[in-house]
Parts: sequence; C-alpha cells; structure tokens
Amino acid sequence: MRTKARVITILFIALSIIGLIAISETMKSDKPIFTVYAVDTPEEVKGKTYNSVEDAMDAFQNVFAEQVGLDEYESTYKINKQFEKNNEIPILMSFNVKDKRNGEEQLNIMPFYISIHNGKYTASSYGVTGTTERLKHSPKYVVFSQPVNERYYDFVATKDLKYMPESDAVFHLIDEKFYIGVKAFDKDYLD
Repeated sequence: MRTKARVITILFIALSIIGLIAISETMKSDKPIFTVYAVDTPEEVKGKTYNSVEDAMDAFQNVFAEQVGLDEYESTYKINKQFEKNNEIPILMSFNVKDKRNGEEQLNIMPFYISIHNGKYTASSYGVTGTTERLKHSPKYVVFSQPVNERYYDFVATKDLKYMPESDAVFHLIDEKFYIGVKAFDKDYLD
C-alpha cells in the first residue's frame, strides 16, 4: 500500500512539474522585435499614376529611400481577391536603421499601399498607426493597425504561424524569421 502511494505521489509531482514547464513556455514572450515606421506619402509621388504595381512601388521606394538615406531595403506584397476587390494592395517595406543611442541595427517595417483606379496605380502611405481592439493581446505576436481611406488594416507579426489570427494575406519575412499577417476591415465594420 505504501509503495502505491509513493508511486502516485511521484507521478503527481512529475506531472505538476511538466505542467508548470508547459505553462511557462506558452506564456513566454516570443514576439518579433521591430519598429513600425509610418510616414505620409512623399510629395514626389503624391497623386502620380503608374502603369503597373511594380512601377508605383519602385517610384515610392526610390523616393522614400533617398529621403531617409537608405542603401538597402526589401518589399513584399501579395495580390489576392480581397485586395483586388478593395482596389488597394498593402505592401510591406523592411529596412534597417542604426539606433543613435547604441549604434545597433534596428529593423523597421513600413506599410504603404498601391491603389488601383481605371487600370492605373498610385502609391500612398499614411503617417498614422495605432493598436486595435479586434485582437486580444498575446505574448506571441505584435499587433498594429492603420486607417487607410475607407478601411482599417490590421497587421500581426509572429515568429510562429500557429499564433497567426485569420488574415487576408500572410507575408513571410524569411531574413527576419517571422511572419506578418494583414487583415482589411471596412470602417463600417467598426460602427
């Protein structure tokens, strides 16, 4: 009888330890680290139309890179039915900037948008970002939101896809080793 009680006690202690380890692992913060960079559309591209998504994207990036003094940057986008329906394609531009305080490279992510109208493309960006109440806070992802024309775009960055909420598109930033999901909401959705 004593042996049985000892075995049960040892099993209980072992399972408790395993449970505590599992809980601490799920609660551990494992968010991507980056700065959200937001600027208004540069005057040089404001209102100009282009013949393709790539032309509009290149024009915006070149002007922005020159203004900020960037030598290297990357951009990614996806065209899907939701974005085509909205006549707006979100683009994520990533670049590193040296932190003036400690001299270390800091990753920056900047969303900008290509609008489609009558077969022509325009580039725009918005100097406002914020948070959203549509997604609960998590130690596993970073959330930011941006109002654009008649929509809000929610962005969720995570290192592991299993924590990604429903998104219209998911971008894999391979060099940075994380994912960013984008979800568009009509402003009416919030009312």
